[in-house]
Amino acid sequence: MFDRVATAIRRCARYSLAIFLTYVVSATVGAAMVHAGSGFALSRRDAIVERAASDQASLDYRAGRRARAALADAAANFGLAALPQTIAGLTIVLPYLTVAHQGWVGGIVSVDGHHVSRLRSVRGGAYYLGVLLLQFLAFSLCIGGGIRCGVALYEQNRHVGWRFWRYRIRRSALGDLLWIIGASIPLFLLASSFEFLSSWNA
Repeated sequence: MFDRVATAIRRCARYSLAIFLTYVVSATVGAAMVHAGSGFALSRRDAIVERAASDQASLDYRAGRRARAALADAAANFGLAALPQTIAGLTIVLPYLTVAHQGWVGGIVSVDGHHVSRLRSVRGGAYYLGVLLLQFLAFSLCIGGGIRCGVALYEQNRHVGWRFWRYRIRRSALGDLLWIIGASIPLFLLASSFEFLSSWNA
């Protein structure tokens, strides 16, 4: 099983790496904007955090149900964010747009509610960057697999034209995607567990 997962990841590596770099660049831009005092970025940060305060993970966390909060967060990240973007990978291009926005959001929350940098302390910076890294890895793995399927779909059907009913996709590409999706689930759980259960979360 581990060999099969490793093979699938290797085949999708270039696409997952491209998605990961998109996350890193867009997050860096977002962080630079809020640290430079951009009114637009800071207002968007506040609106997004306020909206997120009503989601299930946040409600559970404030009620002291930290393990339940981690599970709710992992489920939402996987089911509501990663899977739709993975399916969008069939278009090849669309995920880069959603990932760029998602990464930017990850960057603008590098300041707290008082607009003070989370990077001002080693512990705070390590916590913030650790959560971001784990999430980016999980999302990149999934979405990269979706994009590879999109590339395989295009390569196999480029002579078919607009007759979508005749489109076919290699079984190996779909198999790799399923293995990658399965392998990403523990990563989503790890990322959310670190976010909500870590003693560094102050």
